[in-house]
Amino acid sequence: MPLEPIITRLGTWLKSAQFFLTNLDKISLFIGQLEEDSVAIMKFKHLIHNEQMKNELFGLSDYFILYDKITMLEYHGLTKKEQWDILSETKKQLKGKYLVFIK
Repeated sequence: MPLEPIITRLGTWLKSAQFFLTNLDKISLFIGQLEEDSVAIMKFKHLIHNEQMKNELFGLSDYFILYDKITMLEYHGLTKKEQWDILSETKKQLKGKYLVFIK
């Protein structure tokens, strides 16, 4: 854990997770070719083969649409109706997922 809190935007975090999941095989291949001459590389090699981590990434894939929706909502020229339409569409797309929306 970092000594100071790190502020991360949810959309950026989801986009990073999507990139990692999309390129997991390539990243794994690259990391596998590195020498284990540092603790960081050893930890990353262990993590890249961790099935729980892979399962969590696959579980997140249901929510990758949120990146685009968040980006759309950040546009300052939207009317309240346009904002509500984006939220309603997102709620429909996430139907059945474990996500709570404020009514």
